[in-house]
Amino acid sequence: MLSPPGLICTTIGGDVDRLKQITVAIADTPSLRRQKDDPGRIDPKSREAADHSFNFLAAVALTDGEFGLAQFASERWNDPKLRAMMARLDIACDGALNATAPGAFPCSIRAVGHDGRKYEAVIADPPGFSRHGLDADSVTKKFNAVTAKRLGESARARIIDAVMSLDGSPSCGALSKALATD
Repeated sequence: MLSPPGLICTTIGGDVDRLKQITVAIADTPSLRRQKDDPGRIDPKSREAADHSFNFLAAVALTDGEFGLAQFASERWNDPKLRAMMARLDIACDGALNATAPGAFPCSIRAVGHDGRKYEAVIADPPGFSRHGLDADSVTKKFNAVTAKRLGESARARIIDAVMSLDGSPSCGALSKALATD
């Protein structure tokens, strides 16, 4: 079954134990090969290492069905269930992905359930590295999700307005003012 990007967890009802085999494929570049093979990233011991660990990022996203700041709460990279999931992942560099989004970070997740059912999620143009520009709605949604606990709605709206008008601004003064205002 082909699953839309990011929906493998939803498709399996959040029960990652139903998956027998999970392969995360990333582009094949020297820097990504080094990162995937770095023992400190395979077995993260800190927030910084977890933030750059393909094993942790894939395991927590598959387990939770989403990814954001909350996935780092309570040092989740130490959670025994997540560590077991991280150990089950096969992280592989796939040169075929390189051509799908040059200069970006395309990836795919392929899984096979214990029942033989196949799942796949492919992100050829990941958000933030899109050759087609950033989607303003997606960026705004992420900004609001990340800052909602720290900034009120009016402060967030003021910052968003200042950022969205940067293209026509002679300077970053309006953005600086929006960021500095309580």
